[in-house]
Amino acid sequence: MSETPHIKLIRRTPRFGKRGFFRDLDEHATLKIAHNIAFRVYGFEGFEQLWHREHVVDEPETELAVRWFSNDHSRERAEAMIAVWWHIHNIEPCEVTLYMAVEEAWELTATLRERYLSRKEEERAYGNTEFVLDYLLEHSTASAAGIEQATGIDRKALNQTFGRLCKSGQIERVSKGVYRRRGDKAGL
Repeated sequence: MSETPHIKLIRRTPRFGKRGFFRDLDEHATLKIAHNIAFRVYGFEGFEQLWHREHVVDEPETELAVRWFSNDHSRERAEAMIAVWWHIHNIEPCEVTLYMAVEEAWELTATLRERYLSRKEEERAYGNTEFVLDYLLEHSTASAAGIEQATGIDRKALNQTFGRLCKSGQIERVSKGVYRRRGDKAGL
């Protein structure tokens, strides 16, 4: 009977590495946290030391929340991650501390979120089918690599747009990775 507290203490220590971080979140979080988000958060410099309490800061909850909000804009998931951190380190949960930490981190990362949202809006404006069709009106043929060099738009998004336009019949593939508007023979 005296071994039970010792065993619980051992089981509650954080697991090491990214997989251990994911397992801790999966096992103890009150809501599902996507691994791709957790992976990006874990990749921050010094996050592993902060998670394992090897790096000491005055307000670790705020630090954890700031790093979380740098990759994800969900307050609920940030709160769940902090609650897991408290659980694995045997820290008594405090709703006031949680609220204050999340609120302060939210304010500290406001400019990051604004920049992220404006960049996403720009990507949506460039990645749509109208942009590609307009580009093909100006240029007889186009490739994802060529548009990426000219505009800086993500090549993967452009290739997906080209694929959708080919399926709909609005453009046709001339050669590998090169496209033109259907019926436009001037490009060859």
